[in-house]
Amino acid sequence: MTTFVGTLHPHQTEGLTFLRDQPRAILADQVGLGKTVQLAALIGHLADTGTLREPAPDPANEPPQRGVALPRLPVLWITTAGLVAQTEAELKRFLPSLGVTTSESGTIGNKADRERMEAFLAAHPSGPDVIVTNHDLANRRVDHLSALRPLLVVVDEASALKGAGARYEAAKALCDDAERVAAVTATPQENDPMELWAVMSLAGLPGTPDKEQFGQHVEWREFSDGTRKPVGWLTPENAGIVMRWLGARFLRRTAEQVGLPLPVRVDSGHRLVPLSTVQQKEYDKARWINHALVRHARMAKAARRGSDGSSSVVDAAVETIRELAERGEKVVVFAEHLEILGDLSTSLEAAEVGHVALKGENTKDERSDAVEVFRDDPATPVLIGTKVLEHGLNLQFSNVLVSVGQTYNPAREAQREGRLRRIGSPNATYRHLVFLPDTPQTRKQLETLERKAEQAAPVLAPGGVAA
Repeated sequence: MTTFVGTLHPHQTEGLTFLRDQPRAILADQVGLGKTVQLAALIGHLADTGTLREPAPDPANEPPQRGVALPRLPVLWITTAGLVAQTEAELKRFLPSLGVTTSESGTIGNKADRERMEAFLAAHPSGPDVIVTNHDLANRRVDHLSALRPLLVVVDEASALKGAGARYEAAKALCDDAERVAAVTATPQENDPMELWAVMSLAGLPGTPDKEQFGQHVEWREFSDGTRKPVGWLTPENAGIVMRWLGARFLRRTAEQVGLPLPVRVDSGHRLVPLSTVQQKEYDKARWINHALVRHARMAKAARRGSDGSSSVVDAAVETIRELAERGEKVVVFAEHLEILGDLSTSLEAAEVGHVALKGENTKDERSDAVEVFRDDPATPVLIGTKVLEHGLNLQFSNVLVSVGQTYNPAREAQREGRLRRIGSPNATYRHLVFLPDTPQTRKQLETLERKAEQAAPVLAPGGVAA
């Protein structure tokens, strides 16, 4: 009997082989291709081959002693806070014979955790095989986790660490001491090439160039204060050099490449909505502010909502959502700003469109309940939320996505679409309608997004090697 319980698609079997053969690797498959199941299959393989755990000491010959190091933790899985519960559930489903727990249910060191661990240890006397924790907690408890000396460290959503700060350094310290590391991200480059270097360094790929050497392949913008900012690859040839060097250590596939029947996007472009009279007046007034940061903030605020509460972009989005709901569509709506989420909810209520809302403070159970109502209740055709909707939710029963606002990060759009565009979706196509205020700021933002997408293309190409 094998430890892994599940069926792998052909591309996932190839992914398992890749992970098995590369002790330190980057798995960068497109959103929706099942990266978690590939890692679960790897853990199952290690268990089946007897390499998941260190041999247990013979208590007759090696009685327990204070100060002696504990057996190594088999697997430490680090992900975003919103994905901890879902990851735990998926690993338990694919690896039912292994002990899978989370940072919130034991082994991280506080009294409440230790007390909750008793029931877990009754079922798994040898201790956990997998601990799932989040980026923040891994940072706060890095000393304790380091003492567990995990054999395999999986860093899920690795690009969220952004290659800097305490969370990144804590995850890197844990990876440096592990025998195996898998850095997992659908977006190894979101804004600039140095993000790719950060993921490479995090995984500890053998021969990774230092930051200065890698930076020689990057175009930099110099500032008068002596600082500089990466803006893209120096040339396409430089991108090709890096991707060819990564070679067998980096795996990237798309749905089209592997032949999966994922839904295909059937619309394109953005809906640019003219500002209301009050919004336009306040936007034009803000353009005369001397301080650049204040000017930008005031202009952006006026574009979202006027002082009289008017928001042309919300009005346009709600009218479209209402029409979709009347046709029986299930519509997922992302609000880029919390204030816009409130405006959307108020306007949908006024239009008598049934909806449920999700925010960052909602618990796991509250999120599950909201998704269940949205899926099953014909009187609730709309689910609205902010960034919390971008991770950890499978919404493939819907085929309409509406975004009100957009960031400067092209990967966010891919994450949003990934909630609908997943293995098992019953839909052949989907739509993503993006509503934006028609302003010079917005047009500049769209130009920036297009440039970033072009810069990331060599990294996100199928196969992981630049063409």
